[in-house]
Amino acid sequence: WQALGQWLENSARDLVTRRRVSQRRQDWEKHEESVDLLLPDGSLLAEATRLLQDRPAIFPKDDSGFIRLSSETAGQSSRRARQRRRLVVLSLSLLALVASAAAVWAFQRERDAMAARDLAEAEKSKALLSEQAATHARDTAEKLINSMIYDLRDKLEPLGRIELLDDVSKQAEDYFKNNPAKTSKALRNEAAMWNNRGDVLQRSGNLKAARKAFQNAMEIRQGLVEAYSKDSQMWRDLSVCYENLGGISLAEGDIKTASEAYHASLEICLRLAKLYPRSTQTQRDLSISY
Repeated sequence: WQALGQWLENSARDLVTRRRVSQRRQDWEKHEESVDLLLPDGSLLAEATRLLQDRPAIFPKDDSGFIRLSSETAGQSSRRARQRRRLVVLSLSLLALVASAAAVWAFQRERDAMAARDLAEAEKSKALLSEQAATHARDTAEKLINSMIYDLRDKLEPLGRIELLDDVSKQAEDYFKNNPAKTSKALRNEAAMWNNRGDVLQRSGNLKAARKAFQNAMEIRQGLVEAYSKDSQMWRDLSVCYENLGGISLAEGDIKTASEAYHASLEICLRLAKLYPRSTQTQRDLSISY
């Protein structure tokens, strides 16, 4: 009885499956055999496929064909779905690989950029330190030259030590040959050096060389006056140049050129005395020029 009961139960389940398949097949035929109405991959198709294999006679011919077509279509759909999943997985893997490589490349580029910036900053700091050291050395040298041009001249001149003045002026000349003046202060010092050099050469009797030295000083100070036309000190320096050229012209016997140079110096002194009437320096310069 137990076996009979089990058989009846299975038979009833198989009949239910057959009826459901038949209903789905009829619905499929009514809708022009649309692929969308075939049995989908699921429990009903699995049960119908098993039953078709075990008891093929239970299904009419149309239902059997419907089950086989549904099974084939579901299999194809399943394969396409698996292919799509594999393709998606492969695409995601490739994207992950590309993203990883891009991240490594970006990190390397950023590290290289940081290293380049650090190197540039180090080079910039090194260059700045070198520039500061060079500026300091130049300032120190120019202070020494300034002392040679003015202080030593003022101390040696009253003693009549022409040979020492000549040596000092030569050293100053060599300095400016090797270190061309760029600032207004350095240019003033170079012009003063040429005036000192001309004075020493004139005292030594070398009038031609003295004139050349005075002319060098004149060219520098004319340029400074053009650049700093409102600076009274630049004008005063220029008047000294005219006075020196007047002196060397007079020593050479060129009275006309000497008179013109002295007159130019006087005009500058007059102009400065009018601009600064309370300045003892301008008044003194004017009296000397007369």
